[in-house]
Amino acid sequence: MPFYNAEVFLAEAVASIRSQTWEEWELLAIDDGSADEGAKVIRGIGDPRIRLIRGTANRGLPARLNQGIDLAAGSLIARMDADDVAFPERLEQQASILLRQPLLDVVATNMVLINADGRPVGMESWRGADHHEVVARPGGGFHFNHATWLGRAGWFRRHRYREDAVRTEDDDLMLRSFRTSRFYRMPEVLYAYRVGPVSAAASWQARRHYARALLREGRVHRDGALFAGAVSQVFKGGTEFLAERLGLMDRISRHRNDQRVPAPVAESHAGALDRIQAYRVPDGDDTRGVYHPVSSLETTRSSDSTAPGRPGQGSRGPRGSRHVGRDGNETPGIRRNPVLPPDRSGRPRTA
Repeated sequence: MPFYNAEVFLAEAVASIRSQTWEEWELLAIDDGSADEGAKVIRGIGDPRIRLIRGTANRGLPARLNQGIDLAAGSLIARMDADDVAFPERLEQQASILLRQPLLDVVATNMVLINADGRPVGMESWRGADHHEVVARPGGGFHFNHATWLGRAGWFRRHRYREDAVRTEDDDLMLRSFRTSRFYRMPEVLYAYRVGPVSAAASWQARRHYARALLREGRVHRDGALFAGAVSQVFKGGTEFLAERLGLMDRISRHRNDQRVPAPVAESHAGALDRIQAYRVPDGDDTRGVYHPVSSLETTRSSDSTAPGRPGQGSRGPRGSRHVGRDGNETPGIRRNPVLPPDRSGRPRTA
């Protein structure tokens, strides 16, 4: 979990890891030269499974991810953004799939989108679950929910992040590796991803770097579709600058959250936050970024009187619990605490 000036949300993000039903994990909290009190938040938690790594310079996300890969002791490595929320069974369910499917390299999950206050505002609407669907159109990006990745440590070490792939390190990595890798996106919603305003300049930075990666890989593999993808990225970047000048940027980015959050997904999110609160270290009266799920659930139900179940029941445990996909459908639970491949010292670890 690299973090940079994330003090406001960091306690909740870490609490969501501490609340995991799979408890054999190690959290590498990597400070990317923050100017706020994020490191103090980490030190105040006092969990021996959490390692704080201090950085004096702001090197950027790709560099810190590579640092985490080098330091990780486990046989599986999970990604986590410092302002997001992992649902309690995220690690357990993703690790279980990797153990059952030895040919898979990385597993992602679906996500509910939340705003700065933590309130659900929409759903991701990207394509496909299996590998062939995920990588069908690399020229347009993979949209593989980077913050939710859990993969094999060996795969991450073979395919490291390019530190010059600014804002597109995940797509760049997948573009270089998809021909020899296997990816899978779980239909379950096991992660809450915090969104905010998107500027055309930030989007252009990502598109420009990804277009460069497409040109590079297009030359290596003599793939005309990748060259076309690079042209498309430049065109979309120009469209976004025009849209911003016309005040239409919100419409351009609305595809990210144009789906109503199904009531069962809202219940799972509320249940996750209910469990997470028990793992938060008291921080006085500072509740910035903390979403109160009960009032939200009542609001959700007011518009959908058929919402099933009780508040918070969606993420309570693998036996007899409800695991909710992005469409609101339930999927069966899995066995608790699968035996993971051992780490270098022989201990089974997840992250």
